[in-house]
Amino acid sequence: MAVTFTQTMTTFVVSPMYPCYGGRLQPTQQLNRRQNNMECPLCAISQDSPIWQDEYCCVIDAGNPDYPGYYRVIWGEHVAEMSDLDEWSQRHLMDVVLAVECSLRALMAPDKINLASFGNQVPHLHWHVMARFADDPHFPEPIWGQEQRHAMPRIAPARDALSGRISAELARISATC
Repeated sequence: MAVTFTQTMTTFVVSPMYPCYGGRLQPTQQLNRRQNNMECPLCAISQDSPIWQDEYCCVIDAGNPDYPGYYRVIWGEHVAEMSDLDEWSQRHLMDVVLAVECSLRALMAPDKINLASFGNQVPHLHWHVMARFADDPHFPEPIWGQEQRHAMPRIAPARDALSGRISAELARISATC
């Protein structure tokens, strides 16, 4: 049996119907998370042709030609920290980050995946998900570190393939949590 309550203008339901969240808080309505600050570059870009999106966040290509497996997962609401989100939103964002990682591993077979969330220059909550290869220009350094070698270009996954795989990974994560 579900228990419904309201907290700060958002309605939640605690229900065993959501297996991934083990009966934890779940939004029962589609929230308008697109409260943007148009001076923020991620607020502006997050609405611009995402690879994948839902009503809470989106995945965009980071646009780095040396790293075709480099994507950003951007939270739709203009907040700076993970702790600014409620528990459900934190879990959802991390599920999307994990889905992008799993998708890149399946589609590109990288040697390593790098995950990072800084926000020092752009204080809008987002995660970097980067497929790394032993022969990429900076490996094993971070991609903004000192270049180690010239590398042969790699091909990014097709947009539709990546989008479909992210959706499939989110369904798998939901079913197995």
